[in-house]
Amino acid sequence: MTLENDQSEQEDYSGVEYQLFSSCMSEQGAIKYYYDNLPDTFVGLPDANKGVHELYAAMLHYYQSTDLPIVDSESFKIWLKDETNIYEALGGSDGVDAMLSYIKSSSTIPKESIVEILKYKEAKSRQKAYVKELEILVARKGLKSDKELSRINELIKAIQDINNYSRSNPFDNVTTADDIINRSESLLDIPDFVPTQFKSLNRAMGYTDDGGFFRGAVHAVIAPSGKGKSTFAKCLANNWLDNRYTVLYVNFEEAIGHWERILMTQILGENVYSESHKWNKEVKKEKLQKFKERLSEWGSRLMVRHDPETPYFEDLESWLREIIGKDYKAPDVLIIDTIQSMFTRGSGKGKPRWGEFEEMMVKLEKLARDMNSVVIITAQENSNRMKEKREVVQQSDTGGSLAIQQKCAVTIFITEKRLLSDDDTIDEHIMQLQIPKNRITGSSFTYDPPLVRYVDSKKIYEEYDIVDDDSYSESSSILDDLLNGKGFD
Repeated sequence: MTLENDQSEQEDYSGVEYQLFSSCMSEQGAIKYYYDNLPDTFVGLPDANKGVHELYAAMLHYYQSTDLPIVDSESFKIWLKDETNIYEALGGSDGVDAMLSYIKSSSTIPKESIVEILKYKEAKSRQKAYVKELEILVARKGLKSDKELSRINELIKAIQDINNYSRSNPFDNVTTADDIINRSESLLDIPDFVPTQFKSLNRAMGYTDDGGFFRGAVHAVIAPSGKGKSTFAKCLANNWLDNRYTVLYVNFEEAIGHWERILMTQILGENVYSESHKWNKEVKKEKLQKFKERLSEWGSRLMVRHDPETPYFEDLESWLREIIGKDYKAPDVLIIDTIQSMFTRGSGKGKPRWGEFEEMMVKLEKLARDMNSVVIITAQENSNRMKEKREVVQQSDTGGSLAIQQKCAVTIFITEKRLLSDDDTIDEHIMQLQIPKNRITGSSFTYDPPLVRYVDSKKIYEEYDIVDDDSYSESSSILDDLLNGKGFD
């Protein structure tokens, strides 16, 4: 890119600052990201837009002084009135309300992109100033002094450095309609789902019996403590292993012996804890042989990491990225049980817990894409729903942070079918798989969710379909077959 092209280049950055403000007021943690990555001198000043600069500086000052996000617009409004001149400059409460309303209505792009665009914009602005100063120095007649020659060399180097920094225009990564046209045929291909043994769940997550979990995305399985989320995750894993997929299970929750006895129970179909003492030596030998044969079929496709050495997410992420770097491929499925067992480094130094979860979830999203794996995290549901006796889940029912819901592609709540009716005719082991969020298909299942039945003796979940009048047809009725003289052959 030549200097001449640099001077004539007219990029359109209008609205980027307002997208920055909008993300600050709509996304938890956004202001912290900008505070850490975008100095106030990069916003407004390159274009001498004093108002934009002052508003951004006020936002940073608000966060620095209160350690609070700006999603609470009333608190921020009071701050503007008490601590800045912006309130009066906008004509008081009505002007501030109009400004905040406009900001909130602005569309947003990822905050990482906003930072890159504004840094690029600031660099180009500095470069133009350097070029102008260089032209003045070069145009001066007569011999140049040592000081002038030194400054000319400084300016040339600064211009070249900025040119190297801004060689890649951030708008090069923007998708256009033309780009979509070029790859439109691929949109007709079936997405890369990893189907489960539960057909109704597959349909809820991906339209067809072959739908299911999605490669490159993070999924959450959420339930109250002790209500079967780890067991459900193991059932999914066992089925995928039977179907030749590779599964990596990271176990923060259970002792190794218990984890493996539950696995043995699921494979044998009998509760090892309650039944093994009844088996004689010969029966034990048969059971162990069956267990070993199943594990032998899975071989190295089952990988389990029990009780990782540290609870820090950064250590787990580093280990997982080492796996990606190996010659063999990353696992098809990664299960982390549970997200609430992990922390980020620096926790305990004033960082809010929700901020830790947001940081972990953002990194998990990228990790899922880089691994091209199904990533499943288990998470605990808080007690809100049970206290309020609600059958339908809400985002606020996720324990720890809304960031878990917001950053996952799909969230699945395991809830009891019988909650409000207290009807004894309803099997207490029938569970709903409520899906309040599905970013893959855009559909949710909270009022008519897929159903499964928990079988405690086997520690497994089985498909469950409600039997009604539509369940019977002439082609499938056993009674009709008998009346027509057909047997069971």
